Amino acid sequence: MKKITLSILAIAGMAASNMSTAASFQDETTTSSTISFSSPTGPITLKITPRTDLTSGDYQESKRLASISVKSTDNTQNLGIRWSPSNTNQILLNNNYTAKIINENGDILYASFNIDGLTETNIGNDTYFVKNSAGGIATDIISEGQQNIVPGNYVVTFDASSYTA
Repeated sequence: MKKITLSILAIAGMAASNMSTAASFQDETTTSSTISFSSPTGPITLKITPRTDLTSGDYQESKRLASISVKSTDNTQNLGIRWSPSNTNQILLNNNYTAKIINENGDILYASFNIDGLTETNIGNDTYFVKNSAGGIATDIISEGQQNIVPGNYVVTFDASSYTA
């Protein structure tokens, strides 16, 4: 009986030692991420795409600085654009398509947007440049007059709207 008891104890001891050397997790890391769902975009999209190759220096009149695209989801709406009055660092000049844009250092850029194919139209108390037929608007922001543009960031802001003629 002593032999059987010692054998059972020996087997139990080996099993216990095997359990203590079993695999275990040494390092652990946790990360989180936010999955966001945005509201669908409205019926109008407005996109301003600056040129990526602009450098400071002398600019002639009508040098393309950025492109503007306005589209409606169903492409049947009449659309209009304007410099946004919400940007206090862009000041409209004598006409409604030219602005004086002041950057963070107080430097000035004179720019306009190309109104070819657009008609200046008063809608309520607002003035927009509208396309007289349905479909998107594609135009450019261009330098206004000859000027020396110094390095800096010049923020431009536009509004786009659909309207019923």
